[in-house]
Amino acid sequence: MSTADLDSENGMLPAATAGRILRRATKRLNCPDLWLRLAAHQDMSMPGPLAPAVGNSDTVGEGLDCAPRFLFVHNQGIRLSREPDPERYAGTGAVDYRMLHPDIPYEPRTIDAGLGLLHRNLTTMSGGYELLGVYMPHPPLTDESVYADFFGAPVRFNAGRALLRVRTKLFARPMPTPVNPELRRMAVEYLEAHYTDPRESVANTVRPATRAASRAGTGR
Repeated sequence: MSTADLDSENGMLPAATAGRILRRATKRLNCPDLWLRLAAHQDMSMPGPLAPAVGNSDTVGEGLDCAPRFLFVHNQGIRLSREPDPERYAGTGAVDYRMLHPDIPYEPRTIDAGLGLLHRNLTTMSGGYELLGVYMPHPPLTDESVYADFFGAPVRFNAGRALLRVRTKLFARPMPTPVNPELRRMAVEYLEAHYTDPRESVANTVRPATRAASRAGTGR
């Protein structure tokens, strides 16, 4: 990474570097909830073609399915997915937020920021939704009331997972603003043509090598 990357919309900041910046900024500013504060001022206005692809989906669920498909364009270390409710209540589900890369050091502040931004994006996508609860995999980094005020819902710490508990009917809710199907189609086609998921690239490289090694081992 170079300093020029900081001025470029296409520059990629390594996840480990971002984590170090989070830690240092929090300490230097003596602001343990810094990244929740920043998340409160972010929304779906992300740069690039991912925003129109997600924002022009017909429903919140369709947008949530589109986002993780191309999220690697902005962050290669995150996975989003719809999951069953960990508390198994009827009519309830969850949106799971997970760090993927095993070589990236675990950074609680990054989780705070990511889950906070996910909550903000869901609010924008739905026009406002009922958040039933939040799971955080780590202890609180500041007073628990700060988390409760930000999310407007109960927060469970040391839960082993990072997720938002929601009503499943949220996924069928139409987007609150008029959508442009043609713009969404163009954005998705652009993403498919210009970006390749690095995980898929590795898989495609490993599969032929594995098959070749297997054939060599069996003499075929």
